[in-house]
Amino acid sequence: MRQFFKKLIADYKEAQKHPDDWDEMDYYERKNYTRAVLCGCSFMLNILLLIAVLIGIFTCHSCSAPGKIQTVKEQQMKASIGIPEYEMRRSARQDSTNTSDFQKQEISLTDGSILMRAEADENGEMVARDRIIPSVVVARFRNIAERGGKVNIEFEIRVPEGMLDEMWQLRFYPNLDGRKLEPVYITGTKYRESQLKGYERYNRFIASIITDSTRFINLKALELFIQRNIPDLYAFKQDSTLVSEAQFTSVFGVTEQEAIDHYTRKLSKRLNARRAARSSAMYRRHVPVPIVSEGIRLDTVIRADEEFVYLYRETLPARDGRKKAKLSVCGKIFELNKAIYTIPPTDTLTYYISSLTAFIDKSLNPYDAKYRDGLAALQNRDYKRAVTLLQSYQDINTALAYLEMDYNGTARIILENLPDSENVLYLKAVVYARTGREEQARESFLKACELKPSFWHRGNLDPEISYLVQRFNLSNTQSINF
Repeated sequence: MRQFFKKLIADYKEAQKHPDDWDEMDYYERKNYTRAVLCGCSFMLNILLLIAVLIGIFTCHSCSAPGKIQTVKEQQMKASIGIPEYEMRRSARQDSTNTSDFQKQEISLTDGSILMRAEADENGEMVARDRIIPSVVVARFRNIAERGGKVNIEFEIRVPEGMLDEMWQLRFYPNLDGRKLEPVYITGTKYRESQLKGYERYNRFIASIITDSTRFINLKALELFIQRNIPDLYAFKQDSTLVSEAQFTSVFGVTEQEAIDHYTRKLSKRLNARRAARSSAMYRRHVPVPIVSEGIRLDTVIRADEEFVYLYRETLPARDGRKKAKLSVCGKIFELNKAIYTIPPTDTLTYYISSLTAFIDKSLNPYDAKYRDGLAALQNRDYKRAVTLLQSYQDINTALAYLEMDYNGTARIILENLPDSENVLYLKAVVYARTGREEQARESFLKACELKPSFWHRGNLDPEISYLVQRFNLSNTQSINF
């Protein structure tokens, strides 16, 4: 091609060197010849430029590193989940169901350093304030307590920086023993910009639909026709007297609607109606990925320049008296409305669930129908009904019902009036810990363990007692003088 290009130039120059040939040409022949040569040169130049661009593209592609998504796929990148090891410092809780003392909490690491300051939002979700990012040790399992027929779980979703991109949206789907929890979306800035532009295009389309039907009527032509041909009708324009449809028809032999229809731009009206009928299809076209506001836990926009961490907290009803629950998280990466990568499931977290219903005394008042109903309600975790049925008996089962309803003051009074048994002492330790009586809680727990050493293991399952063990560095080598 280069030789061909050179030949065209040479032929042009050669033609100019021979005045005989050149002089024999008239003006138009010279002009056409020059134009042909220049067009040929331009065409070849464009071809050469295109070839150079293609060579550059293929050269850059072959020399560059694999694309980001290719790296994600090759390394089989995935998120990780873990249970942060920190303790909740709570103020003493009172004898009520009011949870106002939980609205503001400090979340601390076990070494005492502050992880974050958090507040509960209107949905009960803890929102970080003045967050500090320290090194956090995460656990693979946790003991959680069923209280009031519910369990509270929490875990961190950690996404490495290499999985984040401004053009992507990551969607994570937590699954707890087959129960799908609300997903978490992590949206890149350019991905969100694309979504918003789609809404803008759709809104412009909707704005182009005419909703005022009078705009389809050629009012000027209608008025001019009436003025010229039906002057009596035109006179009504200056007459404020109301003219009925019957009068209009009787005078002019045509209804008002027929007159309007005659001067209606029917084609424009049909086109507008057709446009309105396409609203749903245009929404799907312009907004293939709507911004979701319901049914998800989080949709946050990130810049993809650092690891992403989200603390997921959820309160769930306790089911079937199960003692263990397993959680994992899977997900997908989307580019616009196309899934470009399926994120492998994370490792599994295990929650071991404890319940105070293990302390139910089934031997009390077995022949009392009301009591039996209350006992059944307690076993079925219908604690409100259990309190109603058992409140007059003032025994350990009544105290349990109050404890499960978080009526800690009433439960404490009942337990303090009962003879000390291993179960009563253990429950007193629980209620003392809840109400901020830590010394009394420690003493009651150690006494309970003297009577029943297996409570040392049980104490690890109940967060109130587990806190005491850590707070006072207790061990089964310790004892207390009765």
